[in-house]
Amino acid sequence: MIDGLVDGTIDCLTSDHCPDDVENKLKEFELANYGISSIDTAFATARTATKDKLNLAELISKFTNHPRCCAGQKTILIEEGNQANITVFDPNKKWIVSAGDIRSASKNSPFIGQELIGKPVCVINKGQIVKI
Repeated sequence: MIDGLVDGTIDCLTSDHCPDDVENKLKEFELANYGISSIDTAFATARTATKDKLNLAELISKFTNHPRCCAGQKTILIEEGNQANITVFDPNKKWIVSAGDIRSASKNSPFIGQELIGKPVCVINKGQIVKI
């Protein structure tokens, strides 16, 4: 997968945010709903895996511009007069994922206890600043 990101075979990365409640996950494996909580760790996971292989600007594009392009949507520019809808992050911040870091209703993540690189600081959305 990393090779595909680096050579352009994989155009974009996204997080399919569909949280499941605990009851749908704590079943026998074959009966449990599939998937993990990844919206809180998607970028940091990709940053950690590709840090020495894919430059930061390209990784950011894989999460931002490239998905919009693949979906036939125009790129949103950060410029005066446009309403900000961005995530501010420290691309080199190392952190260990805990269940408390996951803001989703679902806490199902294989990354709990893992060290990742790249930590969100705040989100600016519709004029509201939310610190993380």
